[in-house]
Amino acid sequence: MIDEYECAYDAMSRRAKTILAGALVELVQSRQGRFLKQDGSGWVEIPDAMARSKVANCFRSLRLRNKKKGNGGAAV
Repeated sequence: MIDEYECAYDAMSRRAKTILAGALVELVQSRQGRFLKQDGSGWVEIPDAMARSKVANCFRSLRLRNKKKGNGGAAV
């Protein structure tokens, strides 16, 4: 899903990016998906705010990977 929205996300305002990240979290959850983290006793579901942050981080990571590819793998 991140790949599908990559171009649109990059062109959005900060507020719109937050809204899109929230919408993607809701979409995953509507398909019975969950956002999890491992703690000392196993896997636990994370709060929606943390999930939105993780989705936004995925967009940033993808953008950085694509920039590095465009530069022949050189660090940016």
